[in-house]
Amino acid sequence: MPHGQCYLWNPDLLRLHAISDSLIAVAYFSIPLTLVYFVRKRRDLPYPVLFLLFGAFIVACGTTHVMEVFTIWRPVYWLSGSIKAVTAAISLVTAVGLVRIIPEALALPSQEDLRRLNHELEEKVQARTAALSQANDELHREITRREEAQKEVSRLNASLQQRLDEMKTLFEILPVGVGLATETTGQDIRINHTFAQILGLPPESNASLSAPAGVAPVNFQVWIDGKPALPADLPMQVALRENRPVLNLEETIVRSDGTQIIVLANAVPLADAQGNCRGCIATFQDITLLKAANEANARYAAIVNSSEDAIIGKTFEGAVTSWNASAERLFGYTAAEMLGQPVARLFPPEKIQEETNILLQISLGKVPPPFETVRRRKDGSLLEVSVTISPILDRSGRIVGVSKSVRDITAQKKAAVEKAALDRKLQESQKLESLGVLAGGIAHDFNNLLTGILGNASLARYDLPPSSTLGPVLDRIEQATMRAADLCRQMLAYSGKGRFIVQKLDLNELIQDTTHLLNISISKTCVLRFNFAAKLPAIKADATQLRQIVMNLVINASEAIGTRSGVVALSTGVLRVDHTYLATLVHADSLPEGDYVYLEVSDNGCGMDNATLAKIFDPFFTTKFTGRGLGLAAVLGIIRGHKGALKVYTEKERGSTFKILLPCAEGSAERLPALPASIATTWRGQGTVLIVDDEDTVRSVSGRILEAFGFTVVLANDGREGLETYRQDPARYALILMDLTMPHLDGEETFRQLRHLNPGVKVVLMSGFNEQEAINRFTGKGLAGFVQKPFTIETLIKVVREVFLRS
Repeated sequence: MPHGQCYLWNPDLLRLHAISDSLIAVAYFSIPLTLVYFVRKRRDLPYPVLFLLFGAFIVACGTTHVMEVFTIWRPVYWLSGSIKAVTAAISLVTAVGLVRIIPEALALPSQEDLRRLNHELEEKVQARTAALSQANDELHREITRREEAQKEVSRLNASLQQRLDEMKTLFEILPVGVGLATETTGQDIRINHTFAQILGLPPESNASLSAPAGVAPVNFQVWIDGKPALPADLPMQVALRENRPVLNLEETIVRSDGTQIIVLANAVPLADAQGNCRGCIATFQDITLLKAANEANARYAAIVNSSEDAIIGKTFEGAVTSWNASAERLFGYTAAEMLGQPVARLFPPEKIQEETNILLQISLGKVPPPFETVRRRKDGSLLEVSVTISPILDRSGRIVGVSKSVRDITAQKKAAVEKAALDRKLQESQKLESLGVLAGGIAHDFNNLLTGILGNASLARYDLPPSSTLGPVLDRIEQATMRAADLCRQMLAYSGKGRFIVQKLDLNELIQDTTHLLNISISKTCVLRFNFAAKLPAIKADATQLRQIVMNLVINASEAIGTRSGVVALSTGVLRVDHTYLATLVHADSLPEGDYVYLEVSDNGCGMDNATLAKIFDPFFTTKFTGRGLGLAAVLGIIRGHKGALKVYTEKERGSTFKILLPCAEGSAERLPALPASIATTWRGQGTVLIVDDEDTVRSVSGRILEAFGFTVVLANDGREGLETYRQDPARYALILMDLTMPHLDGEETFRQLRHLNPGVKVVLMSGFNEQEAINRFTGKGLAGFVQKPFTIETLIKVVREVFLRS
């Protein structure tokens, strides 16, 4: 029966037993759980099995109490007994085990030992803990370092990957062709997009010409030095084979469509850690346009360097950027001295603003027109230049600098000045020449008339007895004729044909010989002063005409002084002149450099202004109230005839100086000629004289004079008639008196044909021109004599008599 039966089913008793046994069971069940937990947590405890057996014993005991509660209502006593039997077995085993471990348990350390051991252990633990802490810190640091290293590795890997991506992108977008071989045979060459375009291949193509036939491209060839190149000679193959770089090799890629592209190839081998070649990379730069541009630039540079103009480039700041050879020659600075230097060093100080104005105009988009200015050379000298300005533009059209073309116009300007002076002198010379021709022609014709007047007056005087009352009348006729002849001489002097008697003279002696005449010719308020150089060289001149020059200049100086007191100074000397000095003289166009004797006539009179100075050599120009003849025009004509020149210095209200220069002559001076003496009238000639002249008056008076002295005279109107007359009977004529200027056949041609008929013919030439001018063309041809028109009986008979006395 159940135990409840024994308890008489008393509820209180039932509850007491049920609750008590249940609580005991719960306690028994919790203790082994604690022991199991303790054993698991303290695996270092001794006798863990005993602890487990003890736990099993307690569980079994707890189960029996559970069965006690259960059997209150259920009579399962066999089960309860079985559980008690198991409990008994476990208890027995536990008791045996406990007994067996008692000796070992007794050997366990005491509490004091444990404290000591614990203390020792704590010390060891502390030491170990410190070591572990230090090791732990080091471990943390190592971990930190490894983490940082890992981060750096990660960063480097990311950077490397980024670089690889960048290199890959760069490889593809580079404007330079790139080829890459990753093995040493060179049979596989990767190319970038640019190189693919150069070769005309797809970007993924193998560009190796060494690849097998089915792989190697066939759409292009490579030419080197003007001939097709073998694959083995290409730069990448050479670099791979010889493990060396191949640099700056110029190739021409000829595509199958005929396109030719010039490239500059550079191939560099890729080496492994041991330095062995493992591949190659090469660049191919398209230089087709660059080469064409370089050739064009070379042509342009050659043109610029060969230009006669200085071509200079500069920035807006004024720094020189280009300097050609002509700039070096023109300014004296080398390119090395000027490049990068301010162009302002070429500017004189007063021209600096000029550059600022030019740059302002260019900045406003205006190109200044060519202009003339002055620049300074390295040696400091100035030169006149013509400058052309051009802006320098970049590709966007922006003005980035200035180009200047500079041309030296110093010589051109000088030539222009010289040309203007030459034109002025030529105009003056042409004016003087035309007036001279006019004056010479008038003098020639006038001399013919005067010859008739003076000859007839001489004949009348010759025929009249000395006591005749007509003598004074003839004197006045002869005086008037001589005054007219003097005017003719001035006209001939102006025409440059006024030298009559040329000889070597001492200029000092001639002036001294004229001193008395000068003193009575000038104003009483003027004083003559002489400053003669000693031992002057001789000059070849006509004494009479030089006296006329001196008289004219001295009288002009006296009149310039007027009524006030003044000084007229005459100075002589020798001056060596060069072409520069000759250029400042009047009528010095064809004079040579060398030594010249000079005469200076100076005064302290009123002087002249520029307008007056420009006209003083014009015929009949005068500052006086009436005209006085040819004046200084005659002086200039005489100087021209003597192959000299003249220089005038003048200043208003300060005076004037006339400087005459005459060429030096070799040898010593001769004595001044004496006045001609009257020829003896008792001399008589004989024979026939042929007189050839186109003027009837001259023929008539000449014939009468010669007839009066015993000659037979035959007259001819011109050279043609005279030649025909002489040809009829050459032996008849002892002498021919012939004019120089005649119509139909002039004196020179008539003389030549007369000499052809009779080489020994005697011809005396008559002319209104001076002797040198007249007989210059007859020199060495046997001319017998010369008679200057107008002439007197004495002059003509003297020449004729000398001809006959020499024969």
